[in-house]
Amino acid sequence: MYIILFFFPSSTSPPNWVGLVLGLSALSNIGAVKNSFQSSTEDYYQILGLFSRIFFMFLIGLQMDLPYAIRNIQKAAAVALGGAATCFASSATVSVVLFKELDIQVDSFLFAFSLMVLAANAASPVVLRSAVDYNLSTSDVGGLAVYSSLVNDISCAFLLCIVYWNI
Repeated sequence: MYIILFFFPSSTSPPNWVGLVLGLSALSNIGAVKNSFQSSTEDYYQILGLFSRIFFMFLIGLQMDLPYAIRNIQKAAAVALGGAATCFASSATVSVVLFKELDIQVDSFLFAFSLMVLAANAASPVVLRSAVDYNLSTSDVGGLAVYSSLVNDISCAFLLCIVYWNI
């Protein structure tokens, strides 16, 4: 049943098959398409992702209340630490399985740590955008969620810089 519904797009989202046709699974298996389309746009996708992240964080910074953040930095750090610890525990478990199943040829600690930080860092833009969309950023709980996700984002970037500095 799902396969039949897969090809009929819903009214609120783009068609699901567009990603298959343009992505890495359908047309890119043809050598000419892969050489002309995928190789030339990979760098552009990375740069576009970087600029989107910078622009998104700039917009969040415009809505930031610095005195509130300074007053509640300990609460925000505790919430960020709890969320990161949960992501670290689940990613450490998954990384053991992935490391063995995918036969990865790099350092196991580096792979596990990278997966842990990626999992911990992935939710902060979603939390920030949700708090702004639902007008929660002006309440105490929403402000705490925004600032704890910012603390989480900054600490994950700092951890990655420290670990990859020695490589």
